[in-house]
Amino acid sequence: MDDDTISLVQRSWAKAALNKHEFSRLLYEKLFDLDPTLVRLFRVNLTPQQEQFMSTMDVAVAGLSRVEELAPMLRKLGERHTKYGAKDKDYETVGQAIVALTRAFMKGESLRAGAVCEDRNSKAPPPIRNRPLPPTVPPPRPFTSPRSPQIRIAGAT
Repeated sequence: MDDDTISLVQRSWAKAALNKHEFSRLLYEKLFDLDPTLVRLFRVNLTPQQEQFMSTMDVAVAGLSRVEELAPMLRKLGERHTKYGAKDKDYETVGQAIVALTRAFMKGESLRAGAVCEDRNSKAPPPIRNRPLPPTVPPPRPFTSPRSPQIRIAGAT
């Protein structure tokens, strides 16, 4: 990546990340709109994941001129996500969601969930939070971590 491209990406990310909470919320909404089956990979409360994603993106974008230094960390991150069940095609979907949403932020478009659809005249489905999951998608499973006890949501079966 040449210096001009790196600078463009960094400026674009800086603008998109001005409102990290809103960007990350809409990012996961866009991700699940693109591929509802990805819901299975995430815990019910996405807030910690959203914060981790934004922090990782900040580091990755800031380090674009030092990719060789970032590569080992990003490789480990990819290996960890593979253990969680992520597939190669999922990374492409995440990339599509990031690009679509960053474009929306760069254009200064309304940040309502529908604004991130590339074609506003399409028959795009409503945001995931407003529709039931397809029958082939199992409900999200409780998150477990070797560092923390299993998390259960009150009232969940």
